[in-house]
Amino acid sequence: MENPLEEFSNIKGIGFKKDNQIVLTERRDRLKNLDSIKFPARHLIDFKRYHPSPHQYKQLPVMNMTTSRGCPFTCSFCSSSNIWEKKYIVRSVDNVIEEIVDSQKRYGIKEIAFWDDIWGISDKWIEEFCDRIIKEKINVLWSCECRVDTVTQKALEKMAEAGCWKIFYGIETLDEEILAAINKKSNLEKIYNAVQWTKKAGIEIHGNFILGLPKETPEKVRTMVKRICTLPLDYAKFNVLTPYPGTVLYKEIKDGKWGKYIENFDKLTLHHVTFIPFGYTDFDELDRIRKYALRKFYFRFRYIAERVLLIRTAEDVKRYYRGFQALLG
Repeated sequence: MENPLEEFSNIKGIGFKKDNQIVLTERRDRLKNLDSIKFPARHLIDFKRYHPSPHQYKQLPVMNMTTSRGCPFTCSFCSSSNIWEKKYIVRSVDNVIEEIVDSQKRYGIKEIAFWDDIWGISDKWIEEFCDRIIKEKINVLWSCECRVDTVTQKALEKMAEAGCWKIFYGIETLDEEILAAINKKSNLEKIYNAVQWTKKAGIEIHGNFILGLPKETPEKVRTMVKRICTLPLDYAKFNVLTPYPGTVLYKEIKDGKWGKYIENFDKLTLHHVTFIPFGYTDFDELDRIRKYALRKFYFRFRYIAERVLLIRTAEDVKRYYRGFQALLG
């Protein structure tokens, strides 16, 4: 092959560099039947070498799965709608169950982390999936990512019965003015209801928050952290806003609408500060406020005591130890 880049240009839906310029090929048609995709080549993976973050699993080996593609919501900071065209397509329950059972037989999988952009929008799909897990006595733990405004109390109870032990909620903030600014379409009532229902169902809750959002100030974060500490969250993650190119929020920030921005694609990591809202004085201040939020949430005596009382196995000890190291690091 004389010039492989010429071959790349005929492949739809990819990007590559040519003569120091980024080339994007024609967009490919979106796959409509996810059941037609073959299962991942997991025989190429040595599961003993791969461990998730300490708070993201209970039993090993654990594997990732997706049951859907896309998200019908349009949060201004999220790139999902750019990738999947705001359409939500889900696999059949039969296909998902087949992959789970196959992975258990082949690789001894004990736990599954569902990494959909948004898991289980349809209560009907959730009920069918959970009923199959229960009826066929599939012994597997699992976790997923949900929205606070799509879960129901009935669905959560069924999910817990079927082995769901943790849900990741993209809460983002507890300030309704900021929620409106990022087009999140949720509110405090929906957040509190989802958290209480999830806790009542016996499912652990991981709340994801974004710091440095439009209209945020350090004072608002301190107030929010106090409120977060009153919620029955098992874990809280505090990322800094990453303005991904192509998102609505990226364009607004580039236009100078919300604050000061330094474009550096090497630091689009969720942890490096590249943008600060008008309420901040400098970039270091946002980094300091993130560390403040982590300390306030995790270094509470009551929280530490509750974590210790939940230890049941040697694997639990390892997970908490690794998690503590990560916080200090």
